[in-house]
Amino acid sequence: MVQEFRPLTDTVSLANTLLFLGISVYPDGESWEVETWWQATDGPVNHDFSIMAHLVTADGKAVAVADGLGVSHLALRAGDIIVQRHRFPKPQEGIDYWLRTGAYWLDSMERWRVDGAADADALLIVLGH
Repeated sequence: MVQEFRPLTDTVSLANTLLFLGISVYPDGESWEVETWWQATDGPVNHDFSIMAHLVTADGKAVAVADGLGVSHLALRAGDIIVQRHRFPKPQEGIDYWLRTGAYWLDSMERWRVDGAADADALLIVLGH
């Protein structure tokens, strides 16, 4: 079963470099595959970074981590769309799960700030149960 692409109604930007566009969720037997969709607003990015993808419970407890970036950061140009697929083991049924996503620098592990939200360094999106 494929859950349809869920776009955001408001634009969310990270570090003036990426816009978060939305997610798609693909429950598949023993796993969940989640695609995060991003648009580069700047590029190339001359520093290694990764897209964060943490499956968390409603109280913020991390259940699984599937960070990654499937393209070279040096290849990104303004306007490019990134679709990053994150694979999680099938979570326990009956519990609400959220995706904590964002980006971070690989060398320092410093998370990118959400533009316009001084204390935010990640997005939380309900995935369901």
